[in-house]
Amino acid sequence: MKREELEILRERIIDYCVDAAHDGQDNIDTCIILDETQDNSPSASVEGHIYVDGYVEDDYTCGYMNGTGAFVVTSVSVSLSISVIDENDEEVDVDEYEIESAIESCLY
Repeated sequence: MKREELEILRERIIDYCVDAAHDGQDNIDTCIILDETQDNSPSASVEGHIYVDGYVEDDYTCGYMNGTGAFVVTSVSVSLSISVIDENDEEVDVDEYEIESAIESCLY
């Protein structure tokens, strides 16, 4: 597997997980395929959870009266098991911690 392919797959994993968390999805169980038009395209199986905790700003209590009512994230917990398979059906090592950290950074 080429380094560029692994980087694209990594970015797709992060994007998928961040979008899922924004949609309120806690549990992740998906397969991300690098190129769906090719047979034996590199892919990633992603399982785990993403918990986002926080609160909605209360303009009337805080007194800011700016009308945002924004959701303020107070904590994020990401735990994923990621298995990447290359075009030869061989497993490729990935840094799960790095991907989890990138997802957490995107959610704060």
